[in-house]
Amino acid sequence: MGSSAEEVVGTGNKRGRLPAFFMFGAATFLFWAALYLYVPILPEYAESKGAGLSMVGAVIASYAIAQLLLRIPLGISADILGKRKPFVVAGLLIATLGALGMAMAPGPWLLFAARAITGVSATTWVISSVLFVSFFPAEKSARGIGIISFVNSVAMVTATFSGGLMAEAWGSESVFYIGAALGVLGALLLIPVAEPSVERGRSYTLGDLKKVLTHPVLLTASFLSLFVHFADFATGFSFTLVYAEEIGASSDDLGLITAIFLGSASLANLASVYMIERWGYQKTIVLGACIFGTALVAIPHISDLGQLEGLQVISGVGRGLLYTSLMALSISAVPLAHRATSMGVFQAVYALGMLTGPIVGGVMADGLGISSVFYLSGSVVILTGALSLVS
Repeated sequence: MGSSAEEVVGTGNKRGRLPAFFMFGAATFLFWAALYLYVPILPEYAESKGAGLSMVGAVIASYAIAQLLLRIPLGISADILGKRKPFVVAGLLIATLGALGMAMAPGPWLLFAARAITGVSATTWVISSVLFVSFFPAEKSARGIGIISFVNSVAMVTATFSGGLMAEAWGSESVFYIGAALGVLGALLLIPVAEPSVERGRSYTLGDLKKVLTHPVLLTASFLSLFVHFADFATGFSFTLVYAEEIGASSDDLGLITAIFLGSASLANLASVYMIERWGYQKTIVLGACIFGTALVAIPHISDLGQLEGLQVISGVGRGLLYTSLMALSISAVPLAHRATSMGVFQAVYALGMLTGPIVGGVMADGLGISSVFYLSGSVVILTGALSLVS
């Protein structure tokens, strides 16, 4: 795979490259909006379908099952075949299918299954993120990761804030139907766009695969990200919202709380690019871990929604610094032609954190109280920063 945008797109025509660049960016926005519009109300919605706290955790965790199983094979397939647009379009349509399933689910187990379908959709982030980064020279990969992570976060902010308001105004089911429509719109947006040409992995051998799978930099980034996503999905996308509801949050409050968290993370995504270029990966990771972990430990000590929103700002900054730094680190030392594989490994490993975080959090919340979820998650994040110093 070439290292410049012109080589990846293949046409050498700047007029052709720019529309593709922006169309894929817009489709990425719609992709994440389709997946996250209903996230603020999902714990409450699951409880309304008869789920206890452990089942709420399981419903949220089901999103990670396919990501854990499919991301590595998907990345390998993309590197070998050189076909990426079909994966991205399919991901948008599967997001639609999962959202429709959740809207119509009569009970928690079918809700669990439908949420798992949306996890299949999310596996295509492996392809779309690498595709976007391919528009940048190799030495500017972190910048590409920062920009596409910013698009990712802005979509989540817009979706979660809007989703809470929509649920308050029109009812919970409407949010799932609108999410389904966004998936279709994103797919329609991409269909007329010519697929950028990517060099096929003609020399892709088992030896190459082994080198990628065992690369120490990739493994370090992946396992540190696992801990971050464990905490992220045990708190920000699940039990922070349950806690907020316990201290008086309404559906639109839940949307605002999530949007604040993701909004501050989106700004930190961009800031992390410049911090990485000036300070390096290690210092940026340690700073992000200290900020995120401390904020999580503080949550059980507040009982006011305004204070919780302030902590969400701090949490989001730490989360954004960690997310972009670790994602960029995962592909920093891997050949361009194997980056979809490395991204697949990175995202599959951190999907284990997405899966276990809400499940462990649910069990702990039921047995020890919800405060224990925040203490454990904050400790895990701070441990991430400490491990980065010795890795």
